[in-house]
Amino acid sequence: MLRPILALVCFSSLVAGVSAAPIIPTSYNYNVSPWGYWDDTGTQLTDGLYNNVIPGANLATPDAYNWVGWDGNSPSITFNFNQVVTINTLALSSVKWTNAAVYLPTQVTIGSDVFSVNDGDYTNLDKALLSFNGSWTGTALTVQLERGGQWTFLDEVSFDGVIGAGTNNPPSNNVPDESSVMVMLGLGLIAAVVGRARFPGFSGRTF
Repeated sequence: MLRPILALVCFSSLVAGVSAAPIIPTSYNYNVSPWGYWDDTGTQLTDGLYNNVIPGANLATPDAYNWVGWDGNSPSITFNFNQVVTINTLALSSVKWTNAAVYLPTQVTIGSDVFSVNDGDYTNLDKALLSFNGSWTGTALTVQLERGGQWTFLDEVSFDGVIGAGTNNPPSNNVPDESSVMVMLGLGLIAAVVGRARFPGFSGRTF
C-alpha cells in the first residue's frame, strides 16, 4: 500500500500549489510624507517592529518611535516588490487613540478595491489590525487610506501571497503540466521502493 499512497501524496501536493507566505516589499514611497512621526529609516512600515500602546503615555518619541503618522492628510503608499507577486492578504497595524486625536481610517483602497472600516468594531486606546483579503497581482501595489480624524498612525504593513501571477485560492486552479506530474510520480515510486526495502512492515502512516 505504500507505493500508491506516496505517489498520491506527491501528486496531491503538486496540484495544491504553493501556499501563501509572507512577502516583504523591497521599497515603498508616499504621495504625502509623514509628519511629526517620520519614517526615519524608510523601512519602518515593513521592518517587523511594532509599537506598544500605553494609555496616557506621551506620544512623543521614543515612546512612539515605530509609529508613522500623518496629520490631517489621507496618505497613499505604493509598495514595490521588484518582481511579479500575487498578494492574497494585506494587513495594516494601526491604532485607535481618540484621546490623542488618533483615528482609524474610514476607508482603505487597495489597488482598485475599496474597503470600509467600521470604527465601532475597534476598542479605543488599543491596537487595531485591519486585514483585507483579495487577489492583487503585479510588481507594485498602492494602498490609499482615507483619514477618520486628525491623525492616522501605522506601525507595520504586512503581505501574504505567492511569487508570480498565481493564486492559492482555490488550489484547484494550479493545474500541473504533464511533465511535472510524471516527475513527481516517478519520485513517489522510487521512494516507495526504498521505503519498502528498508521498512517492510510500514503501513503508510504519516507523521
